Amino acid sequence: MKNTIITPIGKDLIEDSALLLAKTFRDNQGNRIILKGLTSEEREKNQLSLFKGLIKACQASGTAEALIYNNCLKGVSLAYPPEKWPSSFLSWLYSAAGVIKTGPRFAARFARFDNYMKGNHINTPHWYISIIGIEPSCQGKALGSMLINPDTTVTLRHR
Repeated sequence: MKNTIITPIGKDLIEDSALLLAKTFRDNQGNRIILKGLTSEEREKNQLSLFKGLIKACQASGTAEALIYNNCLKGVSLAYPPEKWPSSFLSWLYSAAGVIKTGPRFAARFARFDNYMKGNHINTPHWYISIIGIEPSCQGKALGSMLINPDTTVTLRHR
């Protein structure tokens, strides 16, 4: 797609990337369960620190990428190469810092979810795509596919 760039998420894109993910996932069914009792807007605000932590964690051990379309951030991908997820202790610290800021009740729920994911994770080498988020107004335009297509992104080129 013309006018589309996929680039590593640098310090200058962390905040905007976290905002995009919080907006994209605020009404996700899993997040509605974990953040039960919050409004859609409260879930979005609550998840901002969570996604900042997840982005920083991915930068430490994986591949954090932004999809820029017409000079605007429209997508985010957080992926881990084989043998890198579950992530390193440093990555875990970044994730934990983001989760703790959601509050004790929600942090406990996110921790249970994380334990479930780790307990059910396959043991053969593979790329783990942790998160792909596309700006809601741009969903359905194949932008998410661009983030996992080996011809258009660094993430899967290194398999």
